[in-house]
Amino acid sequence: MLNRPGGEPYNPKPFHCLTIPATLRTRTTTDEPPAMDPIIAALAKAAGLDKALAEFPADIEAAAAQALGHADAVTYPRDPAAEPWPPMRAEPAL
Repeated sequence: MLNRPGGEPYNPKPFHCLTIPATLRTRTTTDEPPAMDPIIAALAKAAGLDKALAEFPADIEAAAAQALGHADAVTYPRDPAAEPWPPMRAEPAL
C-alpha cells in the first residue's frame, strides 16, 4: 500500500464514489432541437428516405446543408435542348 508524505496510508476512493456536481449528473434541458425545414423533410420523403428521416434526422439535415452549400458548383446548360453528351446510336452490327 502506498503512503502519503508523513506516513499516512494513501487509500484513494473508487471512481464511482467521487462526488460529481448535480449539474453534471443530470441533463435537464428544456430546449428542444429546432424543427427541421419542411422543404428538406419533404425532399427526403420524396427520395424514399422515410426510415432515415425517422431514425437520423440530424444526418438528413447535415446532408441537406452540405448539398445546399455546393449548389453553386453545379453548372446548368444554357440551352435546355442541347444534350451534354452525344446522342445514342445503335451499332450497325446489331
